[in-house]
Amino acid sequence: MPVTNDVPAAGSRAGTAALALDRHELELLELIIGGLLGPIDGYCLPGAAPAGWPFEAQLVVGGSFADRMRVGESVELTDPDGTPLAELLVTAVRSRGDGRAHVAGGLRGLRPPEHGPARDLRLSASDDLSGSRIALFDDVPDPASLLHLARDSGGRPIVLLGIGGSASGATRMTALVDLLRRCAGEIEGATVRYLPAPASGTSTDDRGIVDAVLSTLRADDVLDFTRPGSERASEAAAADGLVVLFSGLSGSGKSTLARALAERLPSVGRRGVLLDGDAVRRVVSAGLGFSAADREENLYRIGWVAARVAEGGGVAVCAPIAPFASSRERIRSMAEEVGRFVLVYVSTPIEVCEQRDRKGLYARARAGELTDFTGVDSPYEEPVDADIVIDTSVTAIDDGVRAIIESIAG
Repeated sequence: MPVTNDVPAAGSRAGTAALALDRHELELLELIIGGLLGPIDGYCLPGAAPAGWPFEAQLVVGGSFADRMRVGESVELTDPDGTPLAELLVTAVRSRGDGRAHVAGGLRGLRPPEHGPARDLRLSASDDLSGSRIALFDDVPDPASLLHLARDSGGRPIVLLGIGGSASGATRMTALVDLLRRCAGEIEGATVRYLPAPASGTSTDDRGIVDAVLSTLRADDVLDFTRPGSERASEAAAADGLVVLFSGLSGSGKSTLARALAERLPSVGRRGVLLDGDAVRRVVSAGLGFSAADREENLYRIGWVAARVAEGGGVAVCAPIAPFASSRERIRSMAEEVGRFVLVYVSTPIEVCEQRDRKGLYARARAGELTDFTGVDSPYEEPVDADIVIDTSVTAIDDGVRAIIESIAG
């Protein structure tokens, strides 16, 4: 499911709402308004794809937009810079029950997108792939596959098509396209093109979009040298970026564990950036309070910064409380767009956390001086999807860090 940037932008036309899309939403939008997905000309609700659509193209909005969407209204869809790319005429809205909503409607393109890797090599609706041999790659080409192409082209033009997917970061895809360019130079009649394949928003995998584009462009000779999605994602994780999210009560030891991990990462050949909850509050989230909305916004900012670190091949180590499953899932989604995500649940009992209370926060919360304090009068939803669980009341910090390092390496 795509993760939507819930922060509205100012519309270029007076009275028009604008929504800034994330990377995968922008890629899907480009394919739709570019006419590369056949009859798909907008978004639909789950289970309500018009006849002939090859899959359900969906858009999910959240935050204030989920409440403001109205049938008959127009919304400008923009890139991260706020540049309007398309106009969406809303025809249906369906709440998901989690503060977000599915929005359906037709799209009208306003201008070509500018973001994303391999901009000059992207397929367009004017391309006719009939008569060419199309070789699909989403990772470093196997020399045997290239030799096969060189020897057995049958005299047909060869297109080395780089496929970007849900586990592909922009840096990784740029490297793949550069490598394909070099390979094309060694094969007579070969050219290189690029196709982003964002998740559709349903159970349809990345390849469903690839097949739809190839069908639209009349590709009739396709050789698939891509790797299975799970294998591709795991290999990308091993080579590329990583987000490690520590979640636990105040005083659980998550910041201590996170700091120790960041200090140990260079010893295993990785560079880490520590995004401690208190430090982020002072700098990145300065001005935010502790209301439910502000806490969600704080976590969104942490997730966004962490994803940028991972996109550049680094390791982001985050240590907020992150009490709600929905917030943790949102960070997971942003991280897994560009690399790997590891959730560490620091399960230290609240009784121990209160005993360690160096700041006196629990005492103040018990006395009513602090409200909405996690573990006292605000709930903590224990993770059921944690990759690692560490109770620092029984596990030494060094042992906990060792377990995390082993998980990362594995």
